[in-house]
Amino acid sequence: MMIWFLKNYGSRGFTLMELMVAIAIFATIAAGVAVPIISSHLSSLGDRQAFQASTMLTESWEAVRSIRNRDWAELLEGDHGLSLVGGQWVMTGNSDIEDGITRVVTLATSERDTQGNLVDVGGANDPDTKKVTLSLSWQPPYSSLRTIVAESLLTNHKNPGAWPIPIPPVPIP
Repeated sequence: MMIWFLKNYGSRGFTLMELMVAIAIFATIAAGVAVPIISSHLSSLGDRQAFQASTMLTESWEAVRSIRNRDWAELLEGDHGLSLVGGQWVMTGNSDIEDGITRVVTLATSERDTQGNLVDVGGANDPDTKKVTLSLSWQPPYSSLRTIVAESLLTNHKNPGAWPIPIPPVPIP
């Protein structure tokens, strides 16, 4: 093939136009192959971070419960991070960052009305019930900020408190 080429075209050589056409064809093929590969990689990275955040959310709930079981008094109101120190979870700072994921644990004292029902405002503080909000956020490459927020109540099961337990009404047939 090369000998035929040199015999027929060797004397004239490549023109600049032929070279540009060859480069354009190569660039088109390379882009057609590179774009899906890069897109797949970025998508995979974003999926991996979402999975890590989901795992971190479960870990965070277990950490907060572990702190509650050890000492209810360690659950102070405000924003906190979590850290594993000497094999035990502890609240640290306002947040913590692990593998590019920022975690914020927000603790707030809950309020109850005179019947013992939880209310957002207008009740008395229940020192044995905390509202826990976990917020995890991360920035995937070439994408907008992602956030997971989960809320739950946490009670001091060692001290049930003086609040009456609300009994739901029984429907009359």
